[in-house]
Amino acid sequence: MSFSQFQLSSKILSAISLKGYTTPTAIQTEVIPLVLEHKDLVVLSQTGSGKSASFILPLLELWSKSRDSAKKGKIKILVLTPTRELTLQIAQGFQEFSRELSQKPQVTSLIGGEKIGEQLLQYSARV
Repeated sequence: MSFSQFQLSSKILSAISLKGYTTPTAIQTEVIPLVLEHKDLVVLSQTGSGKSASFILPLLELWSKSRDSAKKGKIKILVLTPTRELTLQIAQGFQEFSRELSQKPQVTSLIGGEKIGEQLLQYSARV
């Protein structure tokens, strides 16, 4: 079994390979097709099982195929996380898996407990 079974773009598959992933985990095998079908889901799985990639990869695929993904200021994906560490990990995942795309998503992390003004300025500078 390989990531190519999900019919992800060659650029996303290349980024997956560069990241060192060879075969999808069990959670990725179940979740990626559902996200590609625009299904809503809640997933529970152990740390390190590949949950982040299981939604980042198909979301990037859908985003990259979206006709209006280039519109400035339009939020296409919002990911909420319970911790700063997970927020930064997911933001990094989006950046790493989109590295081969010709048009890259603008990823901004907004973290509770930090000055909102500075974070909004960073966000505004990207859109």
